[in-house]
Formats: sequence, structure tokens, C-alpha cells
Amino acid sequence: MGIYQKKVFKKNKKGEWECKSCKTETVSHDFNFWKKSFKTEQKSDFGEHTFLSLRNSKTSDKKFVSSATTYFGNDEKVVRTLLTTSNKLPKKKRK
Repeated sequence: MGIYQKKVFKKNKKGEWECKSCKTETVSHDFNFWKKSFKTEQKSDFGEHTFLSLRNSKTSDKKFVSSATTYFGNDEKVVRTLLTTSNKLPKKKRK
């Protein structure tokens, strides 16, 4: 499991992205977890598309997701950025 910073953006009348909410959430950072969600995306009617940035693990040959951007149509996107792969948030990020 990893802790991600989740930001929800919506387009304003000028067509610029505005951040509507920002919070942290605990989600698996394993690539196979995100790969399974692609199958769910294809079946949904929301028109969502997710783009992933992968990073190699320092200790093994596995890859983990460092950031994920999901687009819902043309007017909304959710950006998740990995803060840590441990279950604890670093002290400097807690504020």
C-alpha cells in the first residue's frame, strides 16, 4: 500500500484546470492492482481513461505506480501522486 495525494480538477469557463479538492488516500502502489482497474474502466460508461507513470522498485524487479491521472470526459480529471510506499506519511508532508 502507498499513500497518494489526490487532487480533483475541473475546467472553468475559460477552459483552464482548477483544483477543486486535495486530500491524501491510501491505495495500492502495485502495478497489477492498477492493471485490474483498466478492465473495469473499459466496462464503465463514464468515458474514463487513466494514464500511469511507473517507477522501478529499488529492492526488487517489480514496478510501482508513481503517479496516475484519470480523465472523466473532457471536464474533470483526478491526479494521484505517490508520496510514500510505506503506510506512514513523512513528517514534512503531514501539515
